Amino acid sequence: MIVCVCLNVLGRGALAYSAQDMVAESGIRGGLVVHLGCGDGHVTAQLKANNSYLIHGLDTNAKYVEMARDHIKSLGLYGKVSVDTFDGVHLPYNDNMVNLVVADDLGQVSMDEVARVLVPLGVAMVNGEKTTKLWPKEIDEWPQYLHGADNNAVAKDTVVGPPRHLKWVDDPAWGRSHMGISTVMSIVSSKGRLFSIEDRATPENPLLESQFYVIARDAFNGLELSGEKR
Repeated sequence: MIVCVCLNVLGRGALAYSAQDMVAESGIRGGLVVHLGCGDGHVTAQLKANNSYLIHGLDTNAKYVEMARDHIKSLGLYGKVSVDTFDGVHLPYNDNMVNLVVADDLGQVSMDEVARVLVPLGVAMVNGEKTTKLWPKEIDEWPQYLHGADNNAVAKDTVVGPPRHLKWVDDPAWGRSHMGISTVMSIVSSKGRLFSIEDRATPENPLLESQFYVIARDAFNGLELSGEKR
């Protein structure tokens, strides 16, 4: 299910209001951002507000994509910002993967297709109209160590089941040592975010001092949103 909110814009055309305004209006604070109709890549590059965002531009015109790549490379942003061609109808992402979809015009891409790739609470900004994907009641949260304040470690989730494939992979790839405190000490989740306490010290020597961080990731695509040393 999705809900729409109309926003005022400065005019029609290729994203008439600024990329920074668009990100701010969306309320999305990091994650995977998809720009449909990336054109020459100037707006696509501007969508990278900080290192918590991964930007992917799409266009049906291969010549535009080549121009956009050259522009993004000239800014030294390629990697965190990238572009590619697509068929104009199907978005090349798994279900529940994208945090923000930005477009002046969806073209032949249906709103159902946009909703498919958006994570719960993800947002589409299409020609000044904000559309938010609601959180499904079938997905529960795990906000405390043993699920909730009652310490009953059983989720009320009807979506989870036996693992069938990997959704995403992130560091740390190696634990420090089985003789000490676990590298990943604790994980809780809330509103599509995973919060973990991790020892990011080198695994090469388990006797070195620990370096604990609080790490926030998007639960649906694994993108790291922040890291704060404790």
